Amino acid sequence: MSVHHTAIATLVFALAFFGIPQAAAQDGCLAGDGHWGGGPPEAVETWSGGGEKLLAIGQGAVLALYDSSAPNAPVKLGEVLVGYPVRSIDIAPDGQLAAVSDHRNHVHLVDIGNRTAPLRRGSYASVGLEQPYGMDIVGDRLYVAVRTIGLRVLDIANPDAPVLLGQSSGVVSDYVFDVEVRGNFAYLAQRDDGVQIVNITNPAAPSVAGAHAASIGAADIRISGNRAYVTRGSLGVDILNLSNATAPTRISTFAVSGDYLFETDFIGNNHVAVSSFSGTHVYNIATPSAPSLISQIGSWHYRLASQGNHAFTSASGGTFPSVRILNLASPTTPVQTGALPSDGNSMDVRIGAGQILVASGERGLVVLDAANPLVPTFAGRVVFPDASITSVEYVNGVAAAGTYEHVHIVDTSSPTNPVPIASINIAFQYIGDLAARGTRLYATTGQSGLRAYDMTVPASPGVAWHWSPPGVVAQQLAVDPSFAYVSHGPLLRVLQLNGSAAPTAIDDFTMPTDITDIAAAGGYVYVATLNSGVRVLDNRTPGAIVQVASISVGPTTAYGVAVDGDRLSIAANEFTGLLVYDIGNPAAPVLLEQRNTSGEARKVSARQGLVALAEYGSGVRTFVCDADAADRIFGHGFELP
Repeated sequence: MSVHHTAIATLVFALAFFGIPQAAAQDGCLAGDGHWGGGPPEAVETWSGGGEKLLAIGQGAVLALYDSSAPNAPVKLGEVLVGYPVRSIDIAPDGQLAAVSDHRNHVHLVDIGNRTAPLRRGSYASVGLEQPYGMDIVGDRLYVAVRTIGLRVLDIANPDAPVLLGQSSGVVSDYVFDVEVRGNFAYLAQRDDGVQIVNITNPAAPSVAGAHAASIGAADIRISGNRAYVTRGSLGVDILNLSNATAPTRISTFAVSGDYLFETDFIGNNHVAVSSFSGTHVYNIATPSAPSLISQIGSWHYRLASQGNHAFTSASGGTFPSVRILNLASPTTPVQTGALPSDGNSMDVRIGAGQILVASGERGLVVLDAANPLVPTFAGRVVFPDASITSVEYVNGVAAAGTYEHVHIVDTSSPTNPVPIASINIAFQYIGDLAARGTRLYATTGQSGLRAYDMTVPASPGVAWHWSPPGVVAQQLAVDPSFAYVSHGPLLRVLQLNGSAAPTAIDDFTMPTDITDIAAAGGYVYVATLNSGVRVLDNRTPGAIVQVASISVGPTTAYGVAVDGDRLSIAANEFTGLLVYDIGNPAAPVLLEQRNTSGEARKVSARQGLVALAEYGSGVRTFVCDADAADRIFGHGFELP
């Protein structure tokens, strides 16, 4: 069977498994796809050798390398797209190879010998939901902590083709988060199983040789000499004596009351730093049987890696996406000396002529250069001080970006230097969604309802009208020439547009679950829902809207919908990804294609054969969905309506 037909057969099986109609599944995006992988930082790792210092950060679906020889001001050297959100990083002792595990089921090998142009080499893909986490490179072996397996051993002598040598035979009760290798043994942090010890003398048949089951909650393990430091979440950190390699004993436990600890790393010989919800804590471990807390700094710290007297920690929670730089030269008085900002989560996306707008959360409005839509690249950014960007739209040649209580108007004619030119203040109300038609911009504003703005002069927006009935919280929005469609929870409200006067509510339709997005075209409305797929409604007879079709997206959420001619694109979270339907007959949608995505598919934009997908933690994916579209786009015939 050919590769192409094998892929189609696999797709049909997967669609059937998830309850998605599959009879007409076919290749509907002939010209390929691209990926801009920006996203929040998660994994951090350091390496030192030969007078060189490196900092590696997993930023969304990108591995980025920094020169950290001046630790308070690291300098970016290069980056490489690995394709999926980065979970963990390990660097080989010689500093020439990095291993990256992602939030799917892959371990990627990256040649970092050329710091300015790291090169992705081979990958090893697990099956099902095995999920690789922490790793340790030792010689030509890569030891991987795998959620449902325990230990997996890969031969990486040829980085282009990693080979499975063996995996441990132990029983796994819960997540396996981390691994460190010492001599002939691998030490696994296995949450409910504590620390499991695997004999790796024969890598083809690693076998469980011992455990420290009392270290329940084990999530991170660091070893120095004969001691292991095991971070256990709300249960603190265990210090274990490894003198007997297969039967460790506990020396002590230290914790922060009411806190949750994530990772530990060493600062010199007598101190360890521990990241947690309440920041980074520094402990004196000169007397390991009685470690003492001597300082604390910051809040919402997550992953942690030290280098000399400095530590680098990624943010957690809903905080500003960055890696914080901590100077711990004086352990009793740590100081944050800087931060490396990253991209935020991609919340929304809109296609323009040669560019793509991205709502990048706390990191503002991002403009991508999409002159070649199969190679979208970062062009420019605007960060607004009031709140994160959650929605974007084009109107009359400029960009509109919605935050908590503002719509910011931005001139993106120079993509590398986007310039704010106006701001609309919606006092104490959030911007739920934006839509544009001609020179009019529409915004749902929560309890303030739906507002329309005259954007004839973009630098001087004017209020056209305001619709705000009591008890309505306006959330999602779509507009076609004569109607606006506004959601309130599961309720879809149909509004007749009346030119410069406020609209008139003429109909309601209630979905089984909350509405997550709306698209409208040709008298039909396409409504994405939280747990009930996508519903197709016929509104060609005003005042008598009726459902004519229902599209299942399996056991997931349809977060976004977009209509482009006779095609409907659906953003259906992480495992279903992108669905493309032929809606030549809206009452009988026909599946054209399903594409797995690299992150959580949240919102989608489609225009003239190009589809852009906002993937929550890993940037934006682009798809050119027919050969004519490719010719038109590359031939610069692509225009905004």
